[in-house]
Amino acid sequence: MRKFGTIIFFLWVWEVSVHVSYLQGQDEHPWLGIANASVFPQRLLDYRDEHGWADLRMSVFEDAKYAYERRIPVAERLLYTFLWLDLMYENESEYVPDWIDRMGQANRLHANMPARIPYNNQSLGDRLNDKFLKYFFSRGDLMRKAYNQWDPSDLLTEVFSVLDRLYSKNRYLFTQYPDLAFAIAFVHDVPPSPLWPHPQVGQDVLPRQLRSADDVFSFFTNARNTKWFHNSIKRLSLSDAIFLVDLIISPAEVEWVQKNITVKPDMYDEVYTMIGYDYRRIQSGQYHWMYDDYSLPAIRRVGGICVDQAYFASQVGKAQGLPTIEFLGSGLDGRHAWFGYLPPRGKWQMEAGRFADQRFITGHAFNPQTWSFISDHEVAFLGAGYHRNRAYLSSQIHFYWARLYSHLGELNSAEKAAENAVAMERRNDAAWSLLIDLRKRLNLPRSRIDGSYRSALSALRTYSDLEAKFLTEFADYLDATGRENSARMERSRITWKNKDSRSDLAIQNAAELLKESIREDSNAAQLYVFKRILYQVGAQGGIQVLDQLVVPFLNHLVDKGRRGDARTVVLEAEKVLQPTAGSQMARDLQKLKNQVGA
Repeated sequence: MRKFGTIIFFLWVWEVSVHVSYLQGQDEHPWLGIANASVFPQRLLDYRDEHGWADLRMSVFEDAKYAYERRIPVAERLLYTFLWLDLMYENESEYVPDWIDRMGQANRLHANMPARIPYNNQSLGDRLNDKFLKYFFSRGDLMRKAYNQWDPSDLLTEVFSVLDRLYSKNRYLFTQYPDLAFAIAFVHDVPPSPLWPHPQVGQDVLPRQLRSADDVFSFFTNARNTKWFHNSIKRLSLSDAIFLVDLIISPAEVEWVQKNITVKPDMYDEVYTMIGYDYRRIQSGQYHWMYDDYSLPAIRRVGGICVDQAYFASQVGKAQGLPTIEFLGSGLDGRHAWFGYLPPRGKWQMEAGRFADQRFITGHAFNPQTWSFISDHEVAFLGAGYHRNRAYLSSQIHFYWARLYSHLGELNSAEKAAENAVAMERRNDAAWSLLIDLRKRLNLPRSRIDGSYRSALSALRTYSDLEAKFLTEFADYLDATGRENSARMERSRITWKNKDSRSDLAIQNAAELLKESIREDSNAAQLYVFKRILYQVGAQGGIQVLDQLVVPFLNHLVDKGRRGDARTVVLEAEKVLQPTAGSQMARDLQKLKNQVGA
C-alpha cells in the first residue's frame, strides 16, 4: 500500500511540474494561452500597431514552433496564423517585382496581363482593413482552407484588394459566403489567358475579360437568383467554387439563360447537345468561329463545333450555379472538346459530350485560379474531396513545418516532419517530393533515396499523372548517379505502363525519349528509336501520336534536309495509326504527305 501511495505522489508531483512548465511557457510565449480566445485577433492587431508586421510575424512563429514541437492543441491555429502573416508582412515593392520574375521564369505571363502592375511602399497586409483582419484571424477554419487553396501564382496585391473591397461593401454576406469570396479573389487577381476558354474564337469577338469581382459576388449571393441555381452556393467548397466564379457572359446572356434553359442537373449533358453541330465547318477545315457574335443566343442560333458546344454548356452551367470546366483533348481520329460539371450533392461528372466510343483519353483545361492547364484527372482528384479530408489536413501541418525547418537549415527536423506528413497521408505528393529532396541534401545513402522514390511510387500508383512525374524524377536521379541503364528502364516503364489506359502520358514520355535521341544519336539510331516508340504507343494513341511525335520529328528531318527519312516517317505513321477515311487525322496526314512528297 505504501508503494502504491508513493507512485501516486510522484505522479502528482510530475503533473504539477508539467502544469507549472506550461504556465511558464505561456509567460514566455504570449500567444499560447489566447490563440483560441476571442481576444486573439485584437491582440494581434495591437502587437502589429506597436511593433510592426515583421515583429508580429516572428513572435507568432516562435509560439507556433514551440506549440508544434510540444504537440500543444493550439499548434494548428498558430501555424496558419503565422503562414498568413508570412504573406502579409512582405513589402509590396519587393513582392511585385519578385512575383513578375517568378511568373516569367515559369512561362506563366500572358498577353492579357497589364503591362505594369502597380504597388505601394507598404506591407501586403496593409491592403486589408482591421475589421476584415479581426474577422479573418478569428476563423481558424477559413485561414486553413484559404491557405491550402492559395497558390504562389496568385497576385496577392490584387487578391487582398478584392477581399478588402468585398468585405467592406458586403460585410454580412461575406461572412455568409466566405468560400465564394475567397474563390473570387483567387480567380480575379489577373485577367484570363487569351487562350481561355479555348483558342478557336478571337478576342475581338470574345474579349477575355471576366465579370467584375463585385458583380460576380453580387450575382451569386442575390437571394432573387437562388431559384435559378441548381447548387446551394453557401455549401460549395472553396476548391469547387473556383470553377464557378470564372463567369464571362453578360447580364443579358444570364437573363436569356434563365428564360430559355430548363435542363435538370441530373440530365445536364443535354445542354451540350442543344447546340447543333456544324459539319460544314469541319468538312471545310474552318475550326475558328466565323461570325461577329459569340453570345450564348448566337451560338444556339447558328450552331457550332465541339469547342462551341463545350463553351456554351460550361457558361450556362455557371449561370445556373453549377461549377463547370471546359476540356480539350485528343482521341483516335481527331481533337475534341467537352465539359465537366458538379451536380448538387454529387461528384464531378467529367464525361458530358466526351463520346466514350471515340476514346478521348485525357482532357486538359484551364484552372481559373492559375490560368495554367490541368487534366481532368487532377480535377477529379480535387472533386473527390481528398484535399478536405482530415488525414490530408493533418499531413499538411507536418508538411508546412518540414518546409519551414528546411528554410531554417534544420534538415534533420525537416526530414522528421516530412516523414510525419507522408505517414499521415501517403498521397501527399508535395510531402514526398520534399522528403526526397531533404534526404538528398542530407547526403543519405543512395539506397535510402532509391527506397524513398520506390515508397512514393507505391503510394501514388493509382494516380497515373503523379506516378509518371515521380518515375521521371527517379530516372533523372539514376542518371545523375551514373546508373544510365537503370534510368532507361524506369523511363520505359512509363510508356509501357500507360500505353493502354493513359496513352497521353505514354506519348509524352515517348516524345522526351525521341528528343533525347535527336540530341545524342546518329541519323539511323534516331529512325530506329522513332519506329520503336511508334509501335509501342501504337494506334491507341490516336491523333496525339501525330501531334506530339510525328509532326515534331518530321519538322526536324525537313530542317536537316533529310526528306527521304521524312517520307519514311510519314508512311510508317500512316501504317500504324490507320486513320479513318475522311477523319481529321486522315486529312492532317495527307497534308504531311503532300509536304514531303510521299
